[in-house]
Amino acid sequence: MALAVALDLGTTSIAAVAVTQDGSLAAHVQLPNDAAIPNLPAGHAEQNPLRIRDIACEVLRRLAAVLPEKPHCLGLTGQMHGGLVTDAERRPLTNLITWQDRRASAPDPRGSGTYLEMLLRNCPAASIQSAGCRPAAGFLGVTLNVLGRQGTRFSADGDQASCVIDWFGAELTGGCIVTDPGNAQSLGVFDLEHRRWSNELLAACAVARSLMPEVCESGDVIGHVTAQMATATGLPAGLPVCNAIGDNQAAVLGSVAAGAPAIQINVGTGGQINWPVSEFTRLEGMETRYLPVGRLMLVGPGLSGG
Repeated sequence: MALAVALDLGTTSIAAVAVTQDGSLAAHVQLPNDAAIPNLPAGHAEQNPLRIRDIACEVLRRLAAVLPEKPHCLGLTGQMHGGLVTDAERRPLTNLITWQDRRASAPDPRGSGTYLEMLLRNCPAASIQSAGCRPAAGFLGVTLNVLGRQGTRFSADGDQASCVIDWFGAELTGGCIVTDPGNAQSLGVFDLEHRRWSNELLAACAVARSLMPEVCESGDVIGHVTAQMATATGLPAGLPVCNAIGDNQAAVLGSVAAGAPAIQINVGTGGQINWPVSEFTRLEGMETRYLPVGRLMLVGPGLSGG
């Protein structure tokens, strides 16, 4: 029986599964995500990425210990919108600032309104339209704008912003951090309609293009598990690692067959109503998001789910 392994870096738990070629569940391990940083200012939501890495390795190690045979690949998914900044050696320069963070909704002492309101005044309407969603508090691009306005600076020579699962994928392979269109869009500075980083939204956020990772398709092989990470996770060295997909998209792919005329409702820490569509479409009150393969979906997202 051919096995594939998948890892989910969730907001409140971290889980891994092994599935057979026909989709049957062969093994499952789940641990609480206890990486939250305590005693932060009101509106701040951060997690320790090094603790997340340790929990993820433990989850994979427990899963690997009960696998009946060597897996063929490792798939990745995890929480979207928030992210972290790392240096050229992938060492975290920030905590993971999660999608629940609301510091952009605080008043900007140097302006008239909140940080987010000041930012949106500089965002061209056409660029927001092509992005598929309006920049919001909790999006990493917006958070980086707040950090910049508060005096935090990052190097344009090697520093990298990304979702936490994209960083962990690079940790597994020892390679460069890459992302997929769905995770890229969730940062708030990606042009989904034209599949490129939005120069206009990056400029509005005062974020350097060099800070953003390369965008590849979900599921592309981005590298192989290094010997060091094989020891840490119990997975075989050389195991192919696939480019991560956002947890929203993973939930849809796991429950709605491609082409099925269905609307999917997902209830997790957050919640979403998901409507797969065949082409880039904008609908009042909904976001347009990436969905493999060659599809998109309209999403009604909520901050409070389960």
